[in-house]
Amino acid sequence: MMKKKIKIHYISLLILTSLCQSYCTNQPVDLTIVGYINFADGIGRQTIGLIEELKNDLSINVIPTHKNNFTDVAPDIIHIASDSFYTPGNVAILEDLLTMGKHKYYHKVPKECEIKISYTMFESSEILPEWVEILNSCFDAAVVPDEFLVDVYKNSGVTIPIFVIPLGLFLEEFLTMPEKPMINEPFIFGCATDFLPRKNHILLLESFMEEFGNDPNVLLKINGRRNGGSYKEIKEKLEHTNPSNVIFSLQSLPWQEYKDFLYSLDCYVSLAKGEGFSIIPRECLALGIPCILSNNTGQKTICSSPGVLSVTSTIEEPALFPHLSTDPIGFNYNCEKNEVKKALREMYNNHKTFIQAAKTAGKAWVKQYLHSAIKEKYLTLIKPQKIILGTVNNIDGTTLTTNNKTLFNKYLNIQTK
Repeated sequence: MMKKKIKIHYISLLILTSLCQSYCTNQPVDLTIVGYINFADGIGRQTIGLIEELKNDLSINVIPTHKNNFTDVAPDIIHIASDSFYTPGNVAILEDLLTMGKHKYYHKVPKECEIKISYTMFESSEILPEWVEILNSCFDAAVVPDEFLVDVYKNSGVTIPIFVIPLGLFLEEFLTMPEKPMINEPFIFGCATDFLPRKNHILLLESFMEEFGNDPNVLLKINGRRNGGSYKEIKEKLEHTNPSNVIFSLQSLPWQEYKDFLYSLDCYVSLAKGEGFSIIPRECLALGIPCILSNNTGQKTICSSPGVLSVTSTIEEPALFPHLSTDPIGFNYNCEKNEVKKALREMYNNHKTFIQAAKTAGKAWVKQYLHSAIKEKYLTLIKPQKIILGTVNNIDGTTLTTNNKTLFNKYLNIQTK
């Protein structure tokens, strides 16, 4: 008799659970993230970070824009991203490109969502005209990671509200790694980015070789995880010049090996002609490693950090993005080679000063980009405690202010649900 009761109770529990799941899936979630999971990729890491920040405070589901890669991803993140429950959320955030060629990722944002937000960035003085039209017609607000992009988007014709929320970064492991006890012998400059012409590897390589030659006391390490079109040119140049103090590799490094690569450096160098935000220099500062950076676009902000030596970068060049357009999109900005050579030499001659600044004030400065530091802004973007119809678009603490009455009313509608 006892066995029968237990069986009945067990079946009842299953029915109750099924009914509960059915009920829950008919309820709107707080947030639908439209993006993909790939920890080794800058954009793919955005979705992971957003889930990590908000999973304990909001109900979340994910609509994938690409095939997910769960390598180095925590089980609870995988569980949320793998759930096939796609009931449209009150708010949707697109964490991917709006379009790329024939791919229209913005189409994946559910039309039923009350508020549709696009989190995008661009590495130029303008954005695609197609993106402007999509943002103005299909989204309620845009979010960008750096202040410079507000003017870029407005000047390109974006009329919807634009908010600034920096990327949240996984810096904890970098911040807690033991400080390097001494300078490397040889002194190591390094760079780790995709082999895209925009990343300016050729200028770095030429500047280094002209300034230091084959000096055995100085080493340059260049690694790229993807060939974005400039790999062949770099390889041919190295084969022609055959420097003895340059290490060059095309390899997608697992997370631990990537951290080890950065940890091996005495100075990180990015001469990029355009950046939307610039993640790796912030990771290096978290390690206490100083940087040499081109002072343009998204790198202007980090150029103000202690431990960074900036290189003037004002030479306008047509910004080329062949994966997006056959025509240039605005301008990128290059550096004078002599200025780069001077910066390399200054860092080498005064490395103790720069390293000390990076280890102290630089590490403190970069903590503002921890996920825990960014979390409140995202919570306010998605579920503000207070909404103000004002003259600006801004997030301050738990208050969201917008100058757009339609967006203001949509947030009010969510509050009353």
